[in-house]
Amino acid sequence: MSPRPASVGAAACPGYVGSAAGKPATQTPTPTPTPTPTHSPLTLHRAERWFDRLRGLLGSPPPAPGHALLITPCTSVHTAFMRYPIGVVFVDRHGCILKVVEALPPWRAAACWRARHTLELAAGEARRVGLVPDAVLSPSLFHPQPESIS
Repeated sequence: MSPRPASVGAAACPGYVGSAAGKPATQTPTPTPTPTPTHSPLTLHRAERWFDRLRGLLGSPPPAPGHALLITPCTSVHTAFMRYPIGVVFVDRHGCILKVVEALPPWRAAACWRARHTLELAAGEARRVGLVPDAVLSPSLFHPQPESIS
């Protein structure tokens, strides 16, 4: 399979079906320009076993800049018992970013039913490294060994 280029628009993600009601999703205008992302690589730590996926970042300090936890498979996350907000990125099985939550506060939950993988990062880190909806990540991201992504 050849890597898919990052592009803008919902049609860039494979399997796009629009809204949950089957109606086409509408594009919402961006309220303000965002700062230019640095596109620095992320060091990924994987959570594949049931207990590791359940725990996520619970009981650990906030991730350092440039570090993220890849939880797979995962369609939802919670921040119960956490003391700090986290950034959450939901990714489908093809590597397409479906949803980005910049700062999920403690005692909240977020979900994306089409997601296969989830990245948990420090709050605001997704924007800093340029992870935005409809971008497509490298397939090498989903290999078992720790990887760096750009």
